[in-house]
Parts: sequence; C-alpha cells; structure tokens
Amino acid sequence: MVKQKNSQHFGAFLGRKRKEAGLSQEEAAAALGYSDRFFLSRIENNRVSLPLDKIPVIAELYAIPVRDLAAAVIEEQTRILRGRVERIIDKSASGKVKRGKRRTGRAS
Repeated sequence: MVKQKNSQHFGAFLGRKRKEAGLSQEEAAAALGYSDRFFLSRIENNRVSLPLDKIPVIAELYAIPVRDLAAAVIEEQTRILRGRVERIIDKSASGKVKRGKRRTGRAS
C-alpha cells in the first residue's frame, strides 16, 4: 500500500509519483484530458481536490495500484472533512456561529 508521510502533502505525493513516472505536468494533464497543466498544478499544490473520476486514470498513468490511490484519496478527504468540522465546532464553542433567520411557520 502507498503510505504518505503526512496526509497534508497529498498533492506533493501526486507530484512525486508523476515525476517518478517520467511525466511533465503538461503530459500528465493532456493524458487526463485537461487543456493545460494549471488544474493539475492546483491539485499538486492542494488547492483543489483530485476529481474522483480521475483516480483510475492517474493510478494507471503513475503506476500506483488503484486501491492504494483510492485509499490515499479517502485519507485526504477525511482529513479535509475533519478540519472543516473542527472549525465549525471551534466557532460554535466561541459563540461565533452565524445563525439564519428563524421561520415562524405562519402563512402570510
């Protein structure tokens, strides 16, 4: 199984695997169906998440077992979700939660 040193570096992990496969960002982006390298760059810099439908393609392209890459994606998405939930909890505990308008349920 592919093990990352730190799940916060998922994008860097993908960049390393791309380089190990001997591909430039331009070549990998073209193989993934992107018109330029910029979306791939954003993935490798953790600006956007890897689209789930690209898992099998990247796995084959970068010579990573598809189940291992899928597990790494799940780990990364879990880390992101955990961080978001913790921020919500922290805001709630500090009283900084935005509340929407209450509906009275009365008909006009």
